[in-house]
Amino acid sequence: MFDSSSGYYPNNRFTLEKDVNSYLEKGRDIGLTPKLVLSPLGSLSECGTVYGRLFSAIDFSEFNNVILIGPSPVDTGPKLSFVDEDFKTPFGSVETDNGFTTRLDLSDTFEKREDLVHIPFVEIQLIFLQKVMEDFKIVPIIVNDSIGDEKFSEGLNLISKVSTSNDLIISCSNLAKGSLSKKDVQSRDSRLLNCLRSKKIEDFEELAKEYSVEGFKSVKMGLKIIQEYENVHTLGHNVYTADKVLNPKTEGFGGICFT
Repeated sequence: MFDSSSGYYPNNRFTLEKDVNSYLEKGRDIGLTPKLVLSPLGSLSECGTVYGRLFSAIDFSEFNNVILIGPSPVDTGPKLSFVDEDFKTPFGSVETDNGFTTRLDLSDTFEKREDLVHIPFVEIQLIFLQKVMEDFKIVPIIVNDSIGDEKFSEGLNLISKVSTSNDLIISCSNLAKGSLSKKDVQSRDSRLLNCLRSKKIEDFEELAKEYSVEGFKSVKMGLKIIQEYENVHTLGHNVYTADKVLNPKTEGFGGICFT
């Protein structure tokens, strides 16, 4: 079992619960039912506002499982990978969907990782998911940005076959975040969002490479799994009202829902 204590959030349950609830209360219950969620990779102190507004805006009642896709903190080699151990946070334990991970394990495309001590992109999402969902399981899938096209396609085909409409897909990426000025981040974020809104996935990938976006292959995997979407809703530091979220022209760095 993964004991989530990687420093991404306070390990004291009382302090953590107070912080998470505070961030969620800043959001709005908009009732979005996304096909795909794009969530940040940052810590609670860095991206708590974004997580709160993102997870409070979603109606989770239709989802049983959560497929979490993100980059590994260490080099995981040329294959896609996954973990099948349960995760423990200060809020309790979360099970992995062993039926799903067994299908991955039987393939030559995925490798089960037993050497990873922490998987930050999973751990930070869980503390919010545990507050907004009940009786759910997770499928942690690691997609490094260096993965080749052939393995990517093989993994995509398998995940698409095993997943169902009751699985919420969360792809984790920092998009334009980095050691840039706020103006530069917003400019890059705007260009990346334009690619996503116009459904130019290959253009998004090329631009993400240029900007050294961490987790861009995770975003691409999520988009390829859902195949189609109509709207792109942004939620973030400066996007917090229903009108702004539902406005297709809204720009904002942070979480994104594809519906």
